[in-house]
Amino acid sequence: MGFGKGGGSSAPSAPDPAATAAAQGAANKEAAVATARLNQVNENTPFGSSTYAPTGQTVDGIQQYQRTTTLDPADQAALDKERQINMQLLGVGEGQLGRINENFSQPLDFSGAPAAPQADDAARQRIEAAMYERMQPQLAQEEEALRTRLSNTGFSMGTEGYDSAMDERNRAVNDLRLGITAAGGAEQSRQFGMESSARERAIQEQMTQRNQPLNELSALLGTSSGIQLPQFAPVPTQGIAPADRTGAEALAYQGSLNNYNQRNQANMATQQGLFNLGGTLGASYLMSDMRYKTDVRKVGTLDNGLNVYLFRYTHGGPHMIGLSAQEVERVVPDAVIELDGVKAVDYRRAVQAGAHGDVGASYATT
Repeated sequence: MGFGKGGGSSAPSAPDPAATAAAQGAANKEAAVATARLNQVNENTPFGSSTYAPTGQTVDGIQQYQRTTTLDPADQAALDKERQINMQLLGVGEGQLGRINENFSQPLDFSGAPAAPQADDAARQRIEAAMYERMQPQLAQEEEALRTRLSNTGFSMGTEGYDSAMDERNRAVNDLRLGITAAGGAEQSRQFGMESSARERAIQEQMTQRNQPLNELSALLGTSSGIQLPQFAPVPTQGIAPADRTGAEALAYQGSLNNYNQRNQANMATQQGLFNLGGTLGASYLMSDMRYKTDVRKVGTLDNGLNVYLFRYTHGGPHMIGLSAQEVERVVPDAVIELDGVKAVDYRRAVQAGAHGDVGASYATT
């Protein structure tokens, strides 16, 4: 088992939130730009094409692109012709609009139309009187002829046969009068209908003249059926997830912190072992003169810079771990004494000085 040197004893610095957020924002932006560019797929169909090209302008450092749709030459020619016709129709419609404004600027005036019809009862009576007057001579002749015929047959006035014949005659005259009245009413209704129809036709003609420009304008605006532009197939949307900079930095920080804690624990264990080494052997000073060591291999460093070595003494024995008296003498002079020309180290003093030094140390088992 040995010890390997690592980093310093200072704890790793926590990630800077502002720097981490900025890095994550940059990653998000980069992913968004890549996603947008990935989905800008040029298309070519029998009806036209759709292509993307950079505009040379940037917004917040992002290159802007322009999408251009180009029709097939035949469709483009038809579209141009349709637009030309539409412009001409719109010109005609503009003229109609002037006439519409002129018409609607004037209120409706039906004074020139025939008067509204009214039920003329006096006219009906005149008609009935005229018809009855025309029939009166004939009725008088027929009545006189009936009286003469009754007298010749022996029915004198006042007899039952005479009265019966004259009653039948009067009923016939009354039926005639009712017929004349009905005919008068029918004539009155006919006259009313004729006058109403004449007025309605006059008003309808006036409304037609008023609304015709508006109807023509609507017809002009709805004349064009429109060129059907090509419908390009939808582009399959692809996405690029941004790098998780926040999670990565948090994970790296946690790993560094764990390593730091492990190194500190190993360092404390090693220093405690060296600190107790003298007591374990029953003396505070141990021979650590490098001149009497062999198979020396450095396995770590204390906080004050003293190296820890794995070695065997020149007179034999197992591998041991310890310090170099020559090095301790330069760092902690009062921890070294010389006995019969051999340098020895007070491990307690040397390790305590190392535990409060400013130079970091770490150890890892191998």
